[in-house]
Amino acid sequence: MAKTEVKFDGPPPWHKVGRHDVFPEAKHDEIARFNFLANLNKHLASVIGPGNQLAYETRVKPKFRAEHGPHPQSRHEGRKAMSRDPHYQIWSALRRNTMEMRQQAGRSM
Repeated sequence: MAKTEVKFDGPPPWHKVGRHDVFPEAKHDEIARFNFLANLNKHLASVIGPGNQLAYETRVKPKFRAEHGPHPQSRHEGRKAMSRDPHYQIWSALRRNTMEMRQQAGRSM
């Protein structure tokens, strides 16, 4: 039976990434935590994140046009319009949370 090769499309394992010599030595659970967060960020960017474009095109843009004109005049105006969309709010909250978890994991090590 031929062995099938599975291609992994995620970030490299945390313990395989080059680190400075003064960094502390990570334990198994710390490495697992960093790997989980890296893969969660990849998932948010590649699976959840693209829904922001759909949310903008189907909900935010039509509402903005009806209230303000053809399109946002700046990225700040566009972000303000997006900040009211439920999909964007969930995605943004998840991203913010993963950043905070990463900082906490780094601090605890």
